[in-house]
Amino acid sequence: MKTSGAILLLALLTVGSGLPVNAYNDTTLDFGSAQTLRGIQQVIIRIEGIDDRYGPYGLALGDLRDSVSDRLEQGHLSVSDGALPGSTAETALLDIQIRITESAYYYYSYSISLNVVQRIPLARENTSFSATTWSSGINGVATPTEMGKLKTQILSLVSQFLSAHQQQ
Repeated sequence: MKTSGAILLLALLTVGSGLPVNAYNDTTLDFGSAQTLRGIQQVIIRIEGIDDRYGPYGLALGDLRDSVSDRLEQGHLSVSDGALPGSTAETALLDIQIRITESAYYYYSYSISLNVVQRIPLARENTSFSATTWSSGINGVATPTEMGKLKTQILSLVSQFLSAHQQQ
């Protein structure tokens, strides 16, 4: 009888943990209501997933990083070249993940996710954990000559983040 109680408890815990990690504008998750972005003053940019071969088509890592940095500074956030955020609430990681898959017909399918990761302090001294406090993304298809539009879409996601940040 004790074994079945343990199995039931394990089943309840497993079913209850089904929240999506990346909401992609899921309206059921209201990140804005908790004022999670309030107090962010500095951002560290991390961009992953851009291959050098996309540069001639208008999607170069250095250019994209500069454009994202400029957009953040226009939104009154300073950009740091430092390491990942420490335990301060003023610094957040802007994590941009780009996944591009080439088809046999020279089309690229892509997925772009932008996550804001912050260190959340706990009540215990010097203890904190990382949490995604804001998230958005976009998926699409492009030809090689349209790869430059991904930069525009990434900057649009950054603008969405800035708008959410400024509303708090």
